[in-house]
Amino acid sequence: MKIKLKLNNGHQTLVIKYTQEEWQTISKRFEDLGLQVADTRLGLGMNLEFKYYRDVENMFGQELLKFLDRNMLGVHIINDINMPAITDYGEMNIAILRIIPNENLEVHVPLHKWVNLVEFRDLVRVLVKCYEFLFNILKEAEVEIKLPKE
Repeated sequence: MKIKLKLNNGHQTLVIKYTQEEWQTISKRFEDLGLQVADTRLGLGMNLEFKYYRDVENMFGQELLKFLDRNMLGVHIINDINMPAITDYGEMNIAILRIIPNENLEVHVPLHKWVNLVEFRDLVRVLVKCYEFLFNILKEAEVEIKLPKE
């Protein structure tokens, strides 16, 4: 996966580029966790239309926020598909990781404010931690416990 920030005609856009294998793995994991494909017309606070994985029961989102709260000191995080990727207050919106890429396996996230190097670095760190959390959730585990003999 590659994350790139582009400035064009005074507007910044965050571009997340997946390989076919990466996106298949991520989408399979979302589906395994019970997230469902949904549409939004108010995406990222900019009236953008796109498909994304919706956390119907908000279990994934709540657990992810708890994990990030423990691991991302100093970075304020939100999880709302209808809020900007980076708010005016510097909050990082982890909902962007649930946006389904286009046919070129890219997610284009227009930013409503200019992002500096520190904010870009923080956003990348947050996304790395999100994927770390996503792939550390156990899908299945089995342990054999032997009871002591009397």
